[in-house]
Amino acid sequence: MSGTMMVVVIVAIALAAGGLEALLKHREKMAKVAAQRGDSQTANRIAALEDRVRTLERIVTDRGHNLRDEIDSL
Repeated sequence: MSGTMMVVVIVAIALAAGGLEALLKHREKMAKVAAQRGDSQTANRIAALEDRVRTLERIVTDRGHNLRDEIDSL
């Protein structure tokens, strides 16, 4: 292999390595963004479920609910 050809191959390898590094950094950044988005969605779902549980607790502990059960048992 001639000296010129070796230089061309070395430059090509260096450029490919730089491109690969940029691609990997981009993928890592996109993975972080996706994880943050997932965390946000999870937090929203948890908040909605907590609200539903509070509503159900209010229904179950409501005095009217107990009174209805007592009337039904008569």
